[in-house]
Amino acid sequence: MSRRVLVTGAAGAIGTALVAAFLARGWRVAALDGRQPEPAVAAGPGAPVAESPTTDGPTWLTADVTDAAAVEAAVERLRADWGGLDVLVNNAAVGPPRAPVGRETAAHLRTVLEVNLVAPLALVQATLPLLTAGDAPAVVQLSSIGGSRAFRGNAAYVASKGGLEAMTRALALDLAGRGIRVNAVAPAMVRTPGWDDAGPEEVARRAGLVPLGRAGTLAEVAAAVGFLAGPESGYITGVVLPVDGGLGVQAYSPVEEPGVAATLEPSGGDA
Repeated sequence: MSRRVLVTGAAGAIGTALVAAFLARGWRVAALDGRQPEPAVAAGPGAPVAESPTTDGPTWLTADVTDAAAVEAAVERLRADWGGLDVLVNNAAVGPPRAPVGRETAAHLRTVLEVNLVAPLALVQATLPLLTAGDAPAVVQLSSIGGSRAFRGNAAYVASKGGLEAMTRALALDLAGRGIRVNAVAPAMVRTPGWDDAGPEEVARRAGLVPLGRAGTLAEVAAAVGFLAGPESGYITGVVLPVDGGLGVQAYSPVEEPGVAATLEPSGGDA
């Protein structure tokens, strides 16, 4: 029987890529989002193509992840239709515009935490009976490089993602006895729709910040999530997997500190 996965935030760029990738693997996909209409399923450049793709599209569930009653109704539908769940992907999140700390408010912080931190825990709790009945069950959380690195003017967002990563580790311990693995993926500098709208100079500047010299693709993020969601990662739990082209291990980039460029090995140089 094909694996069953619930993806939240399914109408966003990463969510759409995740839905496409799981369908390409022949999985049964429930796509949850508060937005309508249903998005086209496409993962962008490098999207996986199934050798024998499922003929069924995703099951679309309309619910705001902060609405407990709507989430419970969506989970109840899965309980009735599927009887169990193998994977929960907590992808829904908000990334508000940056603002100086002097303009940050408690109300704004609460809004960000409700979506990015409280809702993922509520989804785990709501789906726990279904996951317990699942096959090699797993939870994958979508974090960000902001979970371990700070962004100026974005205290609420980085606090939410840092909390999500800490919660991932705690849940991994709490749910290990039930055989449920919990991990996270932390993307950075991913080429989403609108990336090229910034113009060629800005796109080149951003790429220059990344050790691998380019933005990541939605398909690469989806592949990392798929790995942690699948049985091939069955002995991995409590980890945060960066998908960031090396940004997370870098102190200074050649763009930020031009002198660094002289220390880099040229492409195709001696081993």
